[in-house]
Amino acid sequence: MHDYLALLRRAPRLLAFGFLLTFFSAFGQTFFIAVFGAEVRAEFALSHGGFGAIYSVATLASAALLPWFGRVVDRHDLRHVTSAVVAGLAVACVLHATAANVLMLGLAILMLRLCGQGLMSHTALTAVARGFDADRGKAIGVVLMGFAASEVVFPQLAVLGLAVGWRSSWLVAGMALLLLVLPGLRWLQATPRRVGEVAASSATGASGWTRGEVVRDRRFHLLLPGVLAPAIIATGIFFHQSHIVAEKHWTMALFAVSFALFSASAVAASLLVGGLVDRHGAARLAPLGALLLATGTAVMAVGGHEVVLVVAMVVLGAANGVHATTMAALWAELYGTAAYGAIRALVASAMVFGSAVSPFALGWLFDRGAAVSLVLGGCAAYALVAGSLMRVALPPGMPRRSVRPVP
Repeated sequence: MHDYLALLRRAPRLLAFGFLLTFFSAFGQTFFIAVFGAEVRAEFALSHGGFGAIYSVATLASAALLPWFGRVVDRHDLRHVTSAVVAGLAVACVLHATAANVLMLGLAILMLRLCGQGLMSHTALTAVARGFDADRGKAIGVVLMGFAASEVVFPQLAVLGLAVGWRSSWLVAGMALLLLVLPGLRWLQATPRRVGEVAASSATGASGWTRGEVVRDRRFHLLLPGVLAPAIIATGIFFHQSHIVAEKHWTMALFAVSFALFSASAVAASLLVGGLVDRHGAARLAPLGALLLATGTAVMAVGGHEVVLVVAMVVLGAANGVHATTMAALWAELYGTAAYGAIRALVASAMVFGSAVSPFALGWLFDRGAAVSLVLGGCAAYALVAGSLMRVALPPGMPRRSVRPVP
């Protein structure tokens, strides 16, 4: 804890900048948008399937666009990128509030997903990964806490917003981003930069691989199954939670409690592994996330007692925290920082695709009578294989610093 306090004293503005970006990315996250789902469906006379289709198409479109927009952070001043992303999210909120037809609704959701879920978090993690070297793991752990904090605060704000109407709530959100969040972020960046100096520049002098070189790297393809595993498995579990809970004879109230423990476990694991990443390197720790994911999913698959759900969710939360922290640090460790934004945007896009396909794939299996235990057991096996491939790509003793490929 002393190391984290020292880090906060040394670079408070850069860490606060990253935390606020991840925190306010909630306006584009599913858990916030979904609270207003019933009101939006009633307004536009949409069925569950109709609204779900619009949401899935918008999410997939944002995933397709993210690699192109995400690389902008490598080429332009971070202050200008931040202003454009926050302003884009504000416009998306206002467009959502004033949508007059289904086409405008779809465009608004596309912008919410791209600017909120995609670019807000992408900008935060790119800035922090570039701005720190020796303390990169701990810095990422601090910034990732913004996601957990938003999962606690924003659902409560959304419930309050329902009392005044969904359109008014989204309009207030847009105004708050423009009048409060954007000026606050600009103020945090308006300071002489020491630790975060490279993060606020166009990174012209940064070293590392290009995105094209990374795509052709064998290690990258070995890592992808493990990178996608949490997005595929956790999204599938959360999306089909009611079916899983019913077949396991649990209760939704118990699942809600276990989800809170999931978030707490993710924060604790992220902070713990952040310090370990700084000492031992992200490459040595990255497969641990897949191993924990396999363990938590397997526990949920074979167990039926209520305690099993709690234990499984705590382990899955730890897997999420370990994965998010190690992956954010790993790309800088393996490939340098020159094209970090483009590389991470490519990975984030793949993860969004995985999270979009997972509900359909698991739902297809459940519709055809596959037992929950069998499906979750298959997910656990996939995570275990993915973790093994990560260890092949990241053998013990490999160099911690980026080495450019031989032409």
